Amino acid sequence: METLASNPLRVLIVEDDRDLETLLSQVLRTISSSVEVDWATNVLDARCKLESKRYDLVIADHTLEDDLSGFFLRCLCKRRWPDLPFVMISAMRADAFLKMSGSVPCPFLSKPFTVQECREMICSALATGARKERSVLLIEDDPDYRELVSRWLERAPDVHFDCTGAESVESGLDALNRSRYDVVLLDLALPDSYGLFTLERMRNQHGDVPVIVLSATDDEDLEQRILDAGAGRYVAKHEADARTLVRTVCDAVGA
Repeated sequence: METLASNPLRVLIVEDDRDLETLLSQVLRTISSSVEVDWATNVLDARCKLESKRYDLVIADHTLEDDLSGFFLRCLCKRRWPDLPFVMISAMRADAFLKMSGSVPCPFLSKPFTVQECREMICSALATGARKERSVLLIEDDPDYRELVSRWLERAPDVHFDCTGAESVESGLDALNRSRYDVVLLDLALPDSYGLFTLERMRNQHGDVPVIVLSATDDEDLEQRILDAGAGRYVAKHEADARTLVRTVCDAVGA
């Protein structure tokens, strides 16, 4: 990969191991000819720096000197600065970390790592961060259709959609209670709810999240009732394709 140039690369390293912080700084200087690195040893210090300066990348250790972990910082960044690239470092095994990270995954380096592994992960995070990142909750009981929609969203050229699936209204509401999503794609015919009542439950509990209804029924009267009930968009499944759905979701999230 070619070395990046022009504007300085502004990086916040959140790490209480000074030797590791020095190594990370050296790796960054092989990626960009102009790097500005700030250092924090705990989450509270990192938060203050993030609120006072714009960064292009955050690299944080999972285990820090205060009681708050780097994962807490990742959740904060996901909520406050969703487009900010983030790399997590941990002594945990990759499978254990991915299980813990759940709905807020991020690029991950497992200690010990090589300089080359570190460089590749940072470059990958920066490349992904060049696109906007938006979180999508897809509430659909057909696993094949969930997979199809996820693949369609992956084709978006300028936005990275982080898509989470749920197969019922209850599991969807539980996901919304635990994490923040930029938009919900909602099927009205689910195992535990059907029709407009499905949409009403969603709007009553999470009225601030845009909802796009996916329906197998092509009915203009139903479409109007769905929009009147609070859905921001309506997409008939038999008319949906990758281009239509990506455009509709981008419009809903302002991307």
